[in-house]
Amino acid sequence: MVRIGVVLCTLQLLLMSGAFEATKRGIDGKDCSSIKLFGNSVSWHYHYGDTNPGCDLEWVPMLFSHGSIQDLNTVARNVKGAQHLLGYNEPNAKNKVSPQQAAEDWKAIQNLSPSSKGTPAPAGGSGIQWFKDFKKACADCHFDFVAIHQYSCHCNSASDCNADKLKKYIDDVYSIWQKPIWLTEFNCGDGSRQAPEQVHLWYMPKALAMLESNPKVARYSWMSLEGTPVPGAALVKDGELTKLGHLYKSYAAGSNLTLV
Repeated sequence: MVRIGVVLCTLQLLLMSGAFEATKRGIDGKDCSSIKLFGNSVSWHYHYGDTNPGCDLEWVPMLFSHGSIQDLNTVARNVKGAQHLLGYNEPNAKNKVSPQQAAEDWKAIQNLSPSSKGTPAPAGGSGIQWFKDFKKACADCHFDFVAIHQYSCHCNSASDCNADKLKKYIDDVYSIWQKPIWLTEFNCGDGSRQAPEQVHLWYMPKALAMLESNPKVARYSWMSLEGTPVPGAALVKDGELTKLGHLYKSYAAGSNLTLV
């Protein structure tokens, strides 16, 4: 009994310290001092560009939009050495790129050096239709993973909160591509809702539990580190972890099984 108690106590301390190394969990941000606060509880990070900020963590470059590939020689230099490459950011929303234009752009993007390349990441809502149109227009294209964003959630109290809408969107996208999912933006309050921190504290454990155990999900990243349009979702404030930041850091990594 004493030995069991010691093991349980040690496990609790590891969970509190974030000592479990994450393989799925990442960070949307480029401030190295803030990222360092998470230790080995995150395994990668990205932001909205292709220039590596030099943090001591795997950097995943992004081609933000059509304008990002106008100087491919510079892009090629910037992404050299990266293993993965993220595609366009929300081409169906404010960063308008048609599925047909994105498919045409892919002819150049596919020649860049990262060996693992992801689809553009449309915003939720019309994202499913954009994906369908893009897949049709890019029938001969090869992708290694599919990037998505999702902010729809049901969370009104600690007992009335779930990640069912997020799971359904993942399932819907996976049914189109049959490729590993990278959820590169999510929380429970983007846009008009502006959910406060307490709602996110209810939602995050539900979402992380589902994402860690879901074999369709290869990687995920909460939105966001500091500069978030939803202040209640920030992981870091004034150089220190928020309550959400501590939760994101301490939540134990689960299954690393990913469907391919």
